[in-house]
Amino acid sequence: IALNVSNTPVGYKTMVTRKFNRGTFDTQAVIKKYVPDGSFASSTHPPHEVNYNRQIKQIYMNFADDLVNPRRRSVTNYNEHGHLIDDFENRVDRNSNFG
Repeated sequence: IALNVSNTPVGYKTMVTRKFNRGTFDTQAVIKKYVPDGSFASSTHPPHEVNYNRQIKQIYMNFADDLVNPRRRSVTNYNEHGHLIDDFENRVDRNSNFG
């Protein structure tokens, strides 16, 4: 997952890269196939207001918040990329609660 955005906290890119490298071959292949460079619209979005925007196919999130995420570090990053992958596969939940 390319983190080519400004204001990336120290250690965040390394953490996300390590998690990617520990993933299965199939998981890595799916991410490489569907996640483009530039998948982030913002890396400093207000904490706890993350979303994947289907119209522009980009993610709004806060890297610093994700770095200390109590659920697990970088879980938000991979969760939002899951929405992006679902969208590219046309498997998006189309109800009004999906960003």
